[in-house]
Amino acid sequence: MWLADRNTGERLNLRGATLTDIDLSMIDLSGAFLSRTDLTGANLYETNLYGVDLTESVLVETDLTGANLCASDFIGADLSNANLSAANLRQVNFFWATLDNANLARANLYSTSFIKTFFNNTNFDSAILGQTVFSDVDLLQLEGLANCLHRSRSYVDANILLRYGDILPQEFLRGIGLTEDFIKYLPSLSEITAQYYSCFILYSNEDKLFAIKLHRDLQNEGIRCWLTPDNKKTGDRVKDLINEVNTAEDKLLVILSNNSTNSKWIITEVEDVLAEDGQRKRSILMPLKINSDITSGDKSVLNKILSEKHISDFTNWNKPNEYNIAFNELLENLKVN
Repeated sequence: MWLADRNTGERLNLRGATLTDIDLSMIDLSGAFLSRTDLTGANLYETNLYGVDLTESVLVETDLTGANLCASDFIGADLSNANLSAANLRQVNFFWATLDNANLARANLYSTSFIKTFFNNTNFDSAILGQTVFSDVDLLQLEGLANCLHRSRSYVDANILLRYGDILPQEFLRGIGLTEDFIKYLPSLSEITAQYYSCFILYSNEDKLFAIKLHRDLQNEGIRCWLTPDNKKTGDRVKDLINEVNTAEDKLLVILSNNSTNSKWIITEVEDVLAEDGQRKRSILMPLKINSDITSGDKSVLNKILSEKHISDFTNWNKPNEYNIAFNELLENLKVN
């Protein structure tokens, strides 16, 4: 069965539709527009979804066993607990998609892209790899990685190899094309690079001097960090940054002051990060205060930070001795356990 008009060539448009628990098994939906569609619990067994746009769609507990998803887009999609076993996922884009507890056993992942993808107990047993891209992801959350079938070399970014290379299965490392000498020296490289978490510094433009000083001193200690000023004038959101922090296991340092707590933009972002901290197994938010008495801003957010987080005290940051004490404490908190 084919659900689009073959004569006009019109592609099926179901953007934003609610199709929960629907049975679309063994149907031809190739080329359809399904972005932001809710397909929770749907039956898509052996469905032809070639080249389908599933951007930001919800496919929680969806059955995609044996489905043809070649060249489809899953950007930002939620596939938690989905069954993708034996599916054709060649050239699929999983950018910022969620694959928590998803089953990709025996799936064809040739030329598939996993960039900033969220993995958690994701089954890769006997999955086919080749020209597959892994970047800013946690490979330790993949089950059956040692049993993947490698048809060609694959590409894993340097940060992943330096952080986890010494504990990833050797079968996987050989399969992606690493030489024996490189595999041999990975443990020593990991020891060098895993001393501190990298971090982003979120601050109000009025606190720029302190932010620049902190950034410079962290860099001098070998900690890779990036400045993220208040961008309320451009309307930019830091949601992308939060996703990056989550996938790369970085920390987000937020500078608390009477300036930053009056910024609706910063407060909104801090609320988002606090929510992420509640959902994830680890804490990413690390607040620092540079005013002794923060009397302005959103009290509910401030109270939540005060009750849940340790706050590094930089209120006397203009005094070298007191700044050094606070800075050394921050260094200890940024050490990788």
